[in-house]
Amino acid sequence: IYPNPAYDVFHITTASDYIIQKAVILDIHGKMIATINRFSGQTIRLPESIANGIYFLKLETSRGHVVKKVMVMK
Repeated sequence: IYPNPAYDVFHITTASDYIIQKAVILDIHGKMIATINRFSGQTIRLPESIANGIYFLKLETSRGHVVKKVMVMK
């Protein structure tokens, strides 16, 4: 996942057999901020309303899920 910190998008590099089905952005308390179901390739566009801070990006893939800590700086 790059860049980290990000301004408006995250780019994701995965193995070819991992297909991202859904991404969920959670705040540091676990509250869901956004759910993203539409992707442009391996790019996640952040909601305009998201504030600067540390978040968790939960990616649901064809082979399970992974959670990564990310930072947003606008």
